[in-house]
Amino acid sequence: MHFGAFLAIWWPSALAPGTHAEIGVAEDRMIAQLRCVIAIAALAIVWVDPTHIHAPPVAIYTVLSMFLACSLGWLAMASGHLRSAAWVLAWTHWVDLASFTLLIALTGGTRSVFFSGYFFAILTASFRWGFRSGVLVTIASVGLFSAAGYAWTPGEFPELGRALFRPLSLLVLGYMVSYWGGLHVSFAARLRLLKEVSALSNPRFGIDRTIANVLRVARDFYQAASAVLVMPVAQTHDALVWRCDAGEPEVAQPPAEVPAAMVRTLLSLSDSDVCVFTVDGPGSGDGKGKTGMLLGIAETLNAQSFITVPWPQGAGAAGRLYVTSRARSRFDRSDLDFLAQVVDHVTPTLENVRLLDRLATEAAGAERLRIARDLHDSVVQPYIGIRMGLAAIRQKLGAGEDVVTDVDRLTDVISDEIGDLRDYLRTLKAGGASSGTLTEALARFAERFTGATGINIALNVQGDAHVNDRLAAEAFQMVVEAVSNARRHTDTAAIGVTIAADGRHLAMQVTDAGIRTRRPPQFVPRSIAERAEALGGRVVVDHPADGGSAVNIEIPL
Repeated sequence: MHFGAFLAIWWPSALAPGTHAEIGVAEDRMIAQLRCVIAIAALAIVWVDPTHIHAPPVAIYTVLSMFLACSLGWLAMASGHLRSAAWVLAWTHWVDLASFTLLIALTGGTRSVFFSGYFFAILTASFRWGFRSGVLVTIASVGLFSAAGYAWTPGEFPELGRALFRPLSLLVLGYMVSYWGGLHVSFAARLRLLKEVSALSNPRFGIDRTIANVLRVARDFYQAASAVLVMPVAQTHDALVWRCDAGEPEVAQPPAEVPAAMVRTLLSLSDSDVCVFTVDGPGSGDGKGKTGMLLGIAETLNAQSFITVPWPQGAGAAGRLYVTSRARSRFDRSDLDFLAQVVDHVTPTLENVRLLDRLATEAAGAERLRIARDLHDSVVQPYIGIRMGLAAIRQKLGAGEDVVTDVDRLTDVISDEIGDLRDYLRTLKAGGASSGTLTEALARFAERFTGATGINIALNVQGDAHVNDRLAAEAFQMVVEAVSNARRHTDTAAIGVTIAADGRHLAMQVTDAGIRTRRPPQFVPRSIAERAEALGGRVVVDHPADGGSAVNIEIPL
């Protein structure tokens, strides 16, 4: 057994990524609180009724005191203190199991009142970490109770009924609790996946990035080797292939357009077929008919097992989603059913994203047409009027008439038109800040701002800050608002603007020197915060020790 498989069995956090989220932290805190209650109650029981003690009192009080101390330490970890050691919480049910075994050995063996403590360890393992952990703790409980319990029972061998019933009840009830706990963990993980998929299905990401992010989330949820989506392109013989492999960078990759002949095997199943397949599984040895087709798919994907469901594509031919693994018998029917539910959940949103992209393209075309009309009305027509005015002046000059008044009037008209044209260009620049890249737009803004105010803006770009136009426009407006706030509310002579992108987040920071005479009050700019929250991000304002303010904006990509 390789190290990864060992970790998956014995370390619950490797079993269910993301279990230490907000719900997991609340569950850890509740379990730690109940453990403290049990430890205190056990001390009270032994102190009130010492007849339960069948060993030196110092031994049992030592065990209970250590158990209470550990419980208090775990409560501190679960409550937010000592979070650097919070990984210890993944092992607490095994410590519970050992503690209750010692208590049973010291308080009467099979007759001990602390026998029910085993169920606390089983419940914790099952409902916190899933079926496998619950079953392992159940088996260990039965073995320890049967061995240590009977070995430490004082007097004669206990009656046969109790000797058989207690381990049997522990085994049966423990398995039931483990099964239900496993369902709880599995359903909670699936709900988190659906929630994350919904958050990723955002129109501002675009169709390609949305699909790539969904594939990444599905791959991580199933702990698979890869997730592959094949989509035939309408009215052509080509196909688009999105692929997300384990170990690759988290940056979403664009789809590859390949001839349909190269992916004909992956599109050979009918639009209604859903399948879970394992190489060398039952019926996979003849290599004929549909089994041969599935073996060809597994060979193309370099997989030992896979699940596949159709991916609807509006009125066009359906594509196909594959989730693969290099381990055999990795998937079961429930995995297949849930993957189909994920696709049904995602595809309507993707259709909305595709529709919004089409509407945005049409809106851009309409905007270009509007600009062309505005230029015609605001620039071309006035110049036609000016030409006519110049022609009239020329005629008057030929007739020997006075044209000073006409020239002055024409000069005023030209001045008014120049002012209108400048206003129009200024409006276009403010509304078109997303043209080109975000960094180019910010560089132009910094140059204009410095020239107009004398306040220097130091622009620092880290990584590839290229984002789509809609997100760039929002990010530009947030930076402009932060810079304007720094100018209005501080006496700073320089402003720093840092843009950093790592493929998953776009981070922006605007810093200023603040007010020299006093420390600025705590605040969060409302308009910037509202824009960031609408994009799924957040805003944090820091006040460094050396003075000034730093507005930190983080937007997920």
